[in-house]
Amino acid sequence: MKFIEIILELLFFVFCLSALGEPWRMLIRKFTGLFKSLDFLRVFLLDVYLGGFLLYVIAIVPLHLFSAVVLYVITLVSIVTVVLLHRRRLKDALSPALSHPATLLKKRPSLELALILVIFAFSLVTQTYPLNDLLLGSVRDTGIHSLFVQVLIENRQVPVTLEPYLSEGIIYPQGFTPMVAYSVFIFGYTAPQAVLYVTALFNVLVVLGAYFLGKTLPLPEKLKMGLCLAFVFAFVAS
Repeated sequence: MKFIEIILELLFFVFCLSALGEPWRMLIRKFTGLFKSLDFLRVFLLDVYLGGFLLYVIAIVPLHLFSAVVLYVITLVSIVTVVLLHRRRLKDALSPALSHPATLLKKRPSLELALILVIFAFSLVTQTYPLNDLLLGSVRDTGIHSLFVQVLIENRQVPVTLEPYLSEGIIYPQGFTPMVAYSVFIFGYTAPQAVLYVTALFNVLVVLGAYFLGKTLPLPEKLKMGLCLAFVFAFVAS
C-alpha cells in the first residue's frame, strides 16, 4: 500500500529534521538555559522546527550551499553529533533493555501519552491515505510552491527572482520551501509531490503543537485541555 510507504518516508524525514535541530537545541540550552524542562515529545517537535530553520539559513546565505551533497553531509554529521551528545543516556536506556528484555513489557506509558500517540497516528493515516490517488494538491498552491522549490534547487539558494521561469521577484516567505526541497534530495520526489507530502506531514505535527498548547493553558489539569485540542485538530479542524 503506497500510503504506508509515504508514512515511513515522512517519519524518516522528521527524524532527519530533528537530527538537524538537536545539536542547535543543545547549544542554545547550554548558553541560554532555555529548553531544559522539556519532555521527549516537546524536544522532538522543537528539534523538527529548529532543523527546518537550519535549512532556511543554509538556503538564504548567498553562497550556493543548498545542494544535495552539502545537506547529506550536514545530516550525517548531525546524526553522529546527536549520538555522541546522548551516548550516555542511550547506554543507560539500552543496557537494562538488552540485559533484561522482560522489563520492557512491565513498563507502561501513561494513558495520556498513549492517547496522544494514537491521535497522532490516526491523523498521520488520514492525512496520507488520500495521497494514494493524488499527483498534486491545489493547482494554485502546489504550483507556486513547486516553482519555489524548483528555483531553489536549481540556484542552490533562495533566489531574488523566479527566473528563468518568470521575471517577477519572490515576495512569498520561503521558510517552508527549503524543507520541501530537502525532501526532494532525500527521496527523489518531484517538486509537486514533495509539496503535497510535506504539507500533509506538517498538518499532522499541528496535532502535537495543539496538545502542548493546551497543556500550557492556565486551566484545571482535570480538563485535559491538551488532549481536547489535539482531538479537535485531528478529528475536526483537519
